[in-house]
Amino acid sequence: MIQFEVNKRDFDRVMRDLDRVAAKADRYARDEGPRRLAVDYKQFLLAAIFSGRYDSLYAGYNLRYSAWKAEYGRATGFWTLFGDLVQNIKFFKTGTGWFTGVPAGVFDSGGKSWLGHGDKGESKEIAWYGWIMELGGSYGKGGKHPARPIFGPTLEEFSQTKAMDITDRLLIEVGRAWG
Repeated sequence: MIQFEVNKRDFDRVMRDLDRVAAKADRYARDEGPRRLAVDYKQFLLAAIFSGRYDSLYAGYNLRYSAWKAEYGRATGFWTLFGDLVQNIKFFKTGTGWFTGVPAGVFDSGGKSWLGHGDKGESKEIAWYGWIMELGGSYGKGGKHPARPIFGPTLEEFSQTKAMDITDRLLIEVGRAWG
């Protein structure tokens, strides 16, 4: 028969440490980890937009639209995002997790023309035209818009580079809860 003796103080200390590690791991898995990923993805996304990282992947706008952009807006870049869209990219809690993007129900300041005639246009939901730029498609009088994604490619790049670093740092922090 095998016998062993446990020191009650040591046993209690180990159990407290295990509880502390479990509580921190649970908090990080449910909230802190996803929140940090959302915050860092927002910064990574904005850096990709401002650097023009994906511009060369897409054909330029047609000449008529380029002329309209030169007269009424910014003439450079495939995603002229330095206004309403960029200012409204947020990280926010949704349901049980965190999300980075443009919240539904947020409208632009108006003045965008989907017809290219220089008309001011009505305010539109920012997530709607972000969706159009990301996926492309044909939208009534506005014509066919080629897909010019930035959210998807940036998320893919982020998940393959930065996300693992963040996860590793979180695991180290959880480990520090011991003793």
